[in-house]
Amino acid sequence: MIGLSGRRWPAESIPLFDYTALHGEEVDVHLSEYPKVLEKAGALPVQLTRNTDPVQIVQRLDGLVMTGGADPDPELYGEEPHPELGKVERGRDDWELALIRAALDARIPMLCVCRGAQLLNIALGGTLVQHLDEAPTHALWHVPRSERCHTVRVAAGSRAEQIYSDQLDAG
Repeated sequence: MIGLSGRRWPAESIPLFDYTALHGEEVDVHLSEYPKVLEKAGALPVQLTRNTDPVQIVQRLDGLVMTGGADPDPELYGEEPHPELGKVERGRDDWELALIRAALDARIPMLCVCRGAQLLNIALGGTLVQHLDEAPTHALWHVPRSERCHTVRVAAGSRAEQIYSDQLDAG
């Protein structure tokens, strides 16, 4: 089983959604492409919600995919928010950091996509460049999402190599 992180929004914040009966409720949102790809690779994807203790969740998983989304709260790595920082999801940040730390402790494989990679970096004590347009190395920012922008080399003898071979193109 491979766990997938997701988002949680107030029902009222989803446009064109009839939330009359769901006023005050929250909706867990997961992008459908992640489970499709995992199923194609032979995995059983499990869409995770914040209702369970991260340590208990991780103990039942074979792997974890941390998905993209809003920027992590800069307070998590000791910085003040950049003036152009968008809305942060601190509840999601805290829960996903707990998931990542539990996965690191349990030594289960993780695939951390975009925001997920940023959270992994924070969990390991790193910091982030908040506004890439001001960074000298922001070329990947301008690559269309539909194009692959770099190659990932897979560790020899790893489970990933058994699935993907020695390298794959990533977007």
